[in-house]
Amino acid sequence: MFQSNALDGGGDNRRKSSMARWKNGSDRANGGRRFALCLITSALISLPVFSQSSQPVSPATMTAATRGVPGFEDELKLAHAARDRDGKIRHLRSAVALRPGNAQNIVLEFEIAKLTCTTNDPAHGQSANPRAGVALFEDIVKKYDHRLYYQSAPGDDYSPEMMVPRAAIQAAAFLRFLFQENGKSREYARIAMNDVAWTYQKRKAEWESAPRPATNPTDLVDVRIKEQFDYDVANWEDRKRDAATGNIMGAGQSVANAAVIEFGLSFGPQHPGDVPAVMQHIIDDYPDTPMAVVAREHIKKAQAFALATTGRIPATTKATNNQADKRQQNPQPNPPQPQRPLYPIIIYCIALCVAGGIAAFIVMNWVRKRSKSRQ
Repeated sequence: MFQSNALDGGGDNRRKSSMARWKNGSDRANGGRRFALCLITSALISLPVFSQSSQPVSPATMTAATRGVPGFEDELKLAHAARDRDGKIRHLRSAVALRPGNAQNIVLEFEIAKLTCTTNDPAHGQSANPRAGVALFEDIVKKYDHRLYYQSAPGDDYSPEMMVPRAAIQAAAFLRFLFQENGKSREYARIAMNDVAWTYQKRKAEWESAPRPATNPTDLVDVRIKEQFDYDVANWEDRKRDAATGNIMGAGQSVANAAVIEFGLSFGPQHPGDVPAVMQHIIDDYPDTPMAVVAREHIKKAQAFALATTGRIPATTKATNNQADKRQQNPQPNPPQPQRPLYPIIIYCIALCVAGGIAAFIVMNWVRKRSKSRQ
């Protein structure tokens, strides 16, 4: 199912592929809340969603397409030099306007969205505006095509390669955490997972099918050529090995981690027993991807937690949407306790009767003797 979703590319189309059938979860036991808190902590570690500091956008992050655009680098320098947050945003917007339609504008627009959403500047009376920032992250997801930023080698944390799914996760996190729009948050989490799955499949196929580097043996006499050739062969072998183990995402792995966590948290506070069923949807929809690996890890943690607190391991069978709704609207009573066998009760009653008879005989005998002594 996820393959067609992952390949349709455009933001609006990816939205339509989300799981609209899911409903929000309800409050559960304190143990579930503690487990959900662990997931929130993991999400913040995996992807700095609520960071108050802003990573500066350097002119070095721009490609050759930025060169030759009059005033562009000047606007970047002014953005770096601006002392107030709104001043930075103003100059970054001016830089974007100088390159209309340029795919590399996503770097600047992501920075604008982050500044708007998370950065407070009390010295200049400028406060963060999460609602406006979320709208900017949503706009990035709709406007830019994740597939345009694919590269054979994984990029770093601030590479445009993963900025579309990162924007989707930022939107998902704020929509859920601040505005309680869990259904919409879930849609963006799935968009992020679709994008990561597409990149994973493409890179895995490319690395697995890459031919071994070849060169003319006579050229290897040159030391520099031989060193380069040996390096290319070693790199080819490393990629083959990494493709076989699935270790091909680099910094993109943190995006997969955060997408899975946001998808799970969008169902609201969960009892540990509910976590495996939610994660099983990810495993079924995204098999052989980083998301499935992360989901299995969460299932193991939830099962270990449930085993330690309840003595039972929750099942991973998925509940249908109708079943989930019925469970929330009409909670099931406690399961019937197994009936105890009757023979212990019968034995107990017989023993009680015998004891009562013996006690009555003793009392009556004592009364008879006492009455004779008076006579």
